[in-house]
Amino acid sequence: MRKRVKTMVTSLFEDSMMLDQQNVATSADGVPVIRRVVGDGMADTVHSKSFAFLGCEDSFGYGPIDHTAAMFLDLICMAAQSTQPNDLWTISIHIYNAKEQEYPSDETTWKDFSGIILPGSISSAHEENVPWIDKLKTVIQGIIVRYRIPTLGMCFGHQILAQSFYPNGKVVKLIYRGDENKPSNEMTDTPCPHRISSSRAGRVSLRASDSGQNLLGKPLFDFYATHGDHVEQLPPTAVSLGGDDDVPIQAAVYYATVKQAQQAHNHPHLGTPTPFAVTFQSHLEYATSRDFGLHRTLETLMDQMENRGDITLGHKLAAQHDAREKYPQVERDSIEAMVMAGRVLGWFPSK
Repeated sequence: MRKRVKTMVTSLFEDSMMLDQQNVATSADGVPVIRRVVGDGMADTVHSKSFAFLGCEDSFGYGPIDHTAAMFLDLICMAAQSTQPNDLWTISIHIYNAKEQEYPSDETTWKDFSGIILPGSISSAHEENVPWIDKLKTVIQGIIVRYRIPTLGMCFGHQILAQSFYPNGKVVKLIYRGDENKPSNEMTDTPCPHRISSSRAGRVSLRASDSGQNLLGKPLFDFYATHGDHVEQLPPTAVSLGGDDDVPIQAAVYYATVKQAQQAHNHPHLGTPTPFAVTFQSHLEYATSRDFGLHRTLETLMDQMENRGDITLGHKLAAQHDAREKYPQVERDSIEAMVMAGRVLGWFPSK
């Protein structure tokens, strides 16, 4: 597991003591747990959140699973601190290996978590007769959807939640409709050298729908992405938050009923119901650090995609250069989106 150098006190003032501590432990039922304490150690307000992380990739690149979980821990902590920087936060992630069909032992344990994290994978959500994927879809419908447990999904997580509703939700291979000679996106100056393949890697832009602007707070976001599939169709209980020409559904929210989803879609500014899941096709966790998110993870995955023939060398180099150049903007947008998603899911205080 990736080790963090513990800093007991990052700054000390007369009325505050800023902490950033991380430890690794094992729960009573033998589940690995990573825990981080951040914020003001002398704060009057203390927040404690725990999450079930359903790891879906154990191979080097996006994985191993503990590496991926650590990126999500960073993402949630960064977002939490940005909402209430003068409070104290304790964030715990319990790591389950979904590929080994490891899950919380009973309904009470599921419900005790603040939320569920469905991360990425190099597997395809629409694969059939794959035992661990079939089991995960059953768990999603039988636990997450049934009990409306607050859930965050990224990339494969975004896709597998939609696919679990099949045939009402559907994931398919990505086929670009864009012009391969187009130099950039006119709105965002996003480079398009990787547009001609059936896989996408690098910086992408999400143009928010009306519902997206209402929930995410602004009309345009830049994120990092690596994927070869996309959600073609959402179930009727879900609403798209926006996308682009190549991937129209880059983010979505899920509601308890079709009526709630229709209300959120048709009247996004009139006090919409609270969704139980927020998902993104992109990887907000890639933007948590240049070392572990950008270089170790995103660029490693781009190398692997080029080696498999998913993208060309020229496409990879151009996308990597752009990802480095635009890192500050992507980091800001990723944290902002995580803040808004966390508020929607009840993990962070509202404004």
